[in-house]
Amino acid sequence: MALTQITNIVEPAIWLQYSKEYNPEKFDLLASSAITSAPPEVKAQMAAGGKTIDMPFWQDTSRAEPDLQDDTTTLSTSLAITASEEKARKIYWAKSWQKADLAGVIATGSPKDPLQQIADYVINYWRASYQTTIIKVLDGILAKDVATYSSDMLYSTYSDVAAGSITAAMRMSVAGITGARLTFGEMLNDAGTIVCHSKVYGDMLNQEAITFVQPHTLPFQIPTYAGMNVVVSDQCTVVTGTNSPKYRSYILGDGAIVQDEMLPDMAQEWYREPLKGNGGGVESLISRRHALFHPKGWQFTSSSVAGKSPTWAELGTAANWLRARQRKNIKIAYLETN
Repeated sequence: MALTQITNIVEPAIWLQYSKEYNPEKFDLLASSAITSAPPEVKAQMAAGGKTIDMPFWQDTSRAEPDLQDDTTTLSTSLAITASEEKARKIYWAKSWQKADLAGVIATGSPKDPLQQIADYVINYWRASYQTTIIKVLDGILAKDVATYSSDMLYSTYSDVAAGSITAAMRMSVAGITGARLTFGEMLNDAGTIVCHSKVYGDMLNQEAITFVQPHTLPFQIPTYAGMNVVVSDQCTVVTGTNSPKYRSYILGDGAIVQDEMLPDMAQEWYREPLKGNGGGVESLISRRHALFHPKGWQFTSSSVAGKSPTWAELGTAANWLRARQRKNIKIAYLETN
């Protein structure tokens, strides 16, 4: 358990007001069209009991050849429709921060100051956690796809060669994007967003292949590559190779990931322990969230979950995922490059 103590603060010899440093990170993935809010029926279940949400659906009928009419007593061969279900797992989170009163007094003269500053960082803490969770979910699906579904969502141009032997074909390219999109089959035009590491984005810039689009509803431009919106995040997975790292990019269609958040009772709570710090006092801030991150077309089986909610490692475990819909109806693909 971490505690903000005197050793964690800067004792000013000459009074200067504290400034703030924020982690250098962007949350553009959360605002992209690939992430959609949960429908009302799912939102309602977030406030209900249970750890999972079952989402049944009817599957289309088969495409068997039609029967040919004749004048015999032969009966037509009947077709049927069957049902399946997606399954989403709720996540129950909490995180706490502590500070000793004396640390605040020595830092700024106010015993409450460090914790008041922490409160300002809480929103970004949760936003970063949400974005990391989405990446872990996507990595878990890929692990299952490779293990069970013949890697039909993955296109790779990566080769574990020394830096001097990396060719243009191994790096991010329009041809690589096309290969990943074609894992959607004829639904390839449903791919609208690519999420990539800043190093991969640098390769795009060096190719002079980025086009900036100015939506009339936004005050900033959106980079596009091969006709898709580009989201840059250094949270994208980088796999260490023997000779060179492998960069994983995520190709997503609109609404590929359903996200929901619920603030529970006592979503934020302050807790004071006056006897701690040898009587100086210690105060805690506890923040709580109930959340859901569900890739459309999948079941979270919970086959390998030890606690009441899955950890990031468990979200990335192949055994916890099962495909519920046809490949072409899952708007997620992967491209791995040097």
